[in-house]
Amino acid sequence: GVESVTFTEQSPVATSNKNNGVAWPGKPEGSTAFVNVIQVGADFCKTFDINIKEGNAFQPFLSNDTKQVILNEEAVKLMALNEPLGTELTVWGHSSQVVGVVNNYHHQTLTHAIEPVVILYNPEETWNAYIKVDGQQTQTQIASIEKVYQSYEADHPFDFAFLDEVVAKSYDNLSLISRLSFAFTSVAIIISFLGLFGLSAFLIQKRSKEAGIRKVMGAGSLSLIFLFTTDFIKLVLIALVLAVPIAWYYSEHWLSDFTFHSALSYKPFLFAGLAAIAVAIASVIYHSLKVSFTNPAQTLKEE
Repeated sequence: GVESVTFTEQSPVATSNKNNGVAWPGKPEGSTAFVNVIQVGADFCKTFDINIKEGNAFQPFLSNDTKQVILNEEAVKLMALNEPLGTELTVWGHSSQVVGVVNNYHHQTLTHAIEPVVILYNPEETWNAYIKVDGQQTQTQIASIEKVYQSYEADHPFDFAFLDEVVAKSYDNLSLISRLSFAFTSVAIIISFLGLFGLSAFLIQKRSKEAGIRKVMGAGSLSLIFLFTTDFIKLVLIALVLAVPIAWYYSEHWLSDFTFHSALSYKPFLFAGLAAIAVAIASVIYHSLKVSFTNPAQTLKEE
C-alpha cells in the first residue's frame, strides 16, 4: 500500500531555514537576499504532489560531486534566471546545479507569503520520513511500517502523524481564538439584546403619560408604535454609525496578518445592523402595544 517515500531534514509545510548561504550568477556582492533551503531525499516532489514546471526530479544515481537542486518559481524570480536549468549555484559552499523548477507551493502557513525555496538533494542530512500510502487499509499499513521501523530502531519509539493533522495543528492558535471569539461574541449579543429590550421598556414607560394623552386625543395604536419606533431607531442607527467603522478597521487589521485572505465583505455588517434594528423594532412594538392597550385614565393617574 506504500506509493512513495521521501526524507527531509525539516517539515516541508513549515520550512524555516532562511539564510544567506546560497550564491548564484549575478548575485551582488554583499547581497542580503535570503532564501529557504530544505534538504531532501529522492521522490520529494512525487510524494508531496509538487508539480515540476521545468526540468526533472532528482536523479539519485548521479555523482554527488555536484549537488542537485530544484527551485520554486519565487527563487527563479529572485535570482533573475532566464534559463534556470543547468545554472550553477553554490549552496553552503558546495557546488550545485539546478535540475528542475517547481510551481510555488505553500511551505508555511497562510499567514506567510510564498518565499524563495531551494530544494537541495542531500539525503545524508535528512531524518524525517514521509510515507505516502493509498489509504485503503491505513491501520494495517501503519503496523507494517512500524514493524520495519523497529527492526532498525528498536530502542526508539515509533512516532508518526498524518500530514493533514500536522497542517491543522499549525492553526491551533487561530482555532482557539475563533472559539473564544465566538463564545464572547455570543455573550455580547445576548447582553446587547437584553439591553435593547430593557432600554425600550424604560423609555416607553417614561412616555406612558404622553401615550395616554395622545390616545385621549384620538391617536391609534399604529401611530403610537410608529412614533416610539422612529425615536428608538435613531439611537440604534447612531450606535451603528459609531460601531461599524471601528469593527471594519479591526477586521481589516486582523485579516492583514494573512498574506492569503478573502476580501472583507459588507454582508456581516449589514446582517448585524439589520439584526439590531429588527430586535429594536420588536422590543418597541411589544412595549408600545402594552402601553396602547392600557386604559389612558389609569396611565394618567399614575405619578
